[in-house]
Amino acid sequence: MAKYLLLFLIFFILTAFIPIQIHFTYKRENNKNKLKVQIKILFITINQSVINPILKIISFIARKKYTSKNIHESMHAQRLPERNWGLILKRINIWLPRGIQIISHSVKLTSRILKPIKCKKLNIYTEVGLFDASQTGLAFGSLWAVYSFLISQLSKWMILKRETPIIKIVPDFNNSKLNLEYDCIIAFPLGHIIIVLIQTARFVRLSYHLIKGVTNITKTRRFEYE
Repeated sequence: MAKYLLLFLIFFILTAFIPIQIHFTYKRENNKNKLKVQIKILFITINQSVINPILKIISFIARKKYTSKNIHESMHAQRLPERNWGLILKRINIWLPRGIQIISHSVKLTSRILKPIKCKKLNIYTEVGLFDASQTGLAFGSLWAVYSFLISQLSKWMILKRETPIIKIVPDFNNSKLNLEYDCIIAFPLGHIIIVLIQTARFVRLSYHLIKGVTNITKTRRFEYE
């Protein structure tokens, strides 16, 4: 039994150091969006392309399955009560501290997730034009400010060398356009996924207890509508 346990530990340690490389490529041209993701694990390569990814994500989140039960409940729903600012303020007073705690823990979780990740490539290419020369110049300067801020934040969250980011912004004073092209490669060991799953499970459990505590408080307190 001890022999098999030792072999399992050796196998687990070796697999934990297997490198994973993810290559993101996003391109927006002529109002068409395309996202391409390539994942490499040793000699295995997985490719996936998505057209208009933002619209698909929004439509997936907004999708709702209608059943005869929820339609019946909505048809017989009671009229919403009138505004009661005292009730709103009391509920904000209860939910706000717990919400701040959840956001604080989510920020810590994000820093733990991103810290071991190495950004091996980051190319940003943008073409912007707004017909008016002054507006195009303003957009050009704003994009430089936004990209500079994002790069500075990324360098705090993950391993990013100064020479890695390559940013190019091309203003077009004759046409109205916004073409984007992002090319990014990140790498991390396979064992990092296990750590992320453990940290995420702890975060979900903590958030659940915080939300459950607030729900119990709101149930015990009786708010009367004025």
